[in-house]
Amino acid sequence: MAAAEPMGPAQEHELNNYSCKKAHS
Repeated sequence: MAAAEPMGPAQEHELNNYSCKKAHS
């Protein structure tokens, strides 16, 4: 998924962190 996406790993990490935060909230 990440390999197919053009955005860098930093953006992916931010998205993942946001999802994790939202799930934990």
